[in-house]
Amino acid sequence: MASMSRCNMLFQVKAADSDVGDNARLLYALLDNPVNQSSLFDSSPFAVDPASGVIRATGSVDRELKSVYQFHVTAADCGSATSLTSTALVTVNVLDVNDETPQFKVFVTFKVFLSFIVLDRFHWQCKRCTY
Repeated sequence: MASMSRCNMLFQVKAADSDVGDNARLLYALLDNPVNQSSLFDSSPFAVDPASGVIRATGSVDRELKSVYQFHVTAADCGSATSLTSTALVTVNVLDVNDETPQFKVFVTFKVFLSFIVLDRFHWQCKRCTY
C-alpha cells in the first residue's frame, strides 16, 4: 500500500539570485530525465511548483516498491536577454510506515493424543479409548 498519498508537500527548494527585477525572479522545474531511470519522467511521483519551489508527491510512493528517488530541479531566472539556470540534485529517501499486516509463513500442525476411560453404564465395563 502507499506510504504517502498524492499532493503531500515534501519540502521546498530555494535558490537565490543577486539581480533585481525580472532578472532575480526564479522559476523552478524538474528535469525530464530523472537520475538512474530509463523511462520518461511522467512516471515520477513528484512535481515542483514553478513559482514557490515546493515539491509535492503527485503519485503514491511506497518503500516496499522503491526506497530512494533522485531527480534534478532547475532554477531559471526570468532575464529578458538571457535566462540563466542552476541545477540541483534532489534525493528523496522514503521512510517505511506500518502498512503491512503480519502474515504467517509456516503453519504448524500437531497431533493430540487423548486417553480416557469410558464407563459403559449398561454393561458396567470400563474401556480405554485413545484418539
